[in-house]
Amino acid sequence: LKFASRDAFGMGIEYEAGRPGWNDALNGLVGMVGSGMPETYELDYMLRYIKSVLDKYNRPVILPVELSDLINQITMALDVLAENEGDGVLNEAVSEQVNITLVPSALFDYWDTVATAR
Repeated sequence: LKFASRDAFGMGIEYEAGRPGWNDALNGLVGMVGSGMPETYELDYMLRYIKSVLDKYNRPVILPVELSDLINQITMALDVLAENEGDGVLNEAVSEQVNITLVPSALFDYWDTVATAR
């Protein structure tokens, strides 16, 4: 679920007030940034660990239907994003962007699809 909670740029995990992991000391940061990289690094570490365990023991993983549906929707959204990047649409949008606070439409569409699936 954390992977589906990345910000529109796909870099940080979105902050959600009143949720576990919320850091009240960073209240001002949320208004400026809205996402955090430490949680993303933690997610990367956790996913690498899970993959290594799955590779080591080579056992099937049984998931609830709802989680499987979410993973499938995220995978489809990532495929669409990769197609846009392969077409140069994403790189062109990022390089032409003057105001870095605006999210390129391909990234926003990915974020919107995944956020809706959540």
